[in-house]
Amino acid sequence: MRSDSNDEIYAALAANALDAVIDDSLIAADFAYAIAGLALAGALPDTDASYAIVVRKSNHALRDAINAALAAMELDGTLARLSSQQK
Repeated sequence: MRSDSNDEIYAALAANALDAVIDDSLIAADFAYAIAGLALAGALPDTDASYAIVVRKSNHALRDAINAALAAMELDGTLARLSSQQK
């Protein structure tokens, strides 16, 4: 979804029109706190800025899958490799 408005994107997430949002972690945390039903799923490690993924609180399966994928990517060096390619 493309939008110039974070409000629109997070409203779409809360309304089940999106599965997840990746955003700056401070912005993501603010929206997760402000909108009932949203929760931080995890942070993206090894990025130049702090990014986080937000999902609906009730979507435990997606949150767990995201956390498992990030953990596996960290363990096998994928995140470090991707991070070094972006520098």
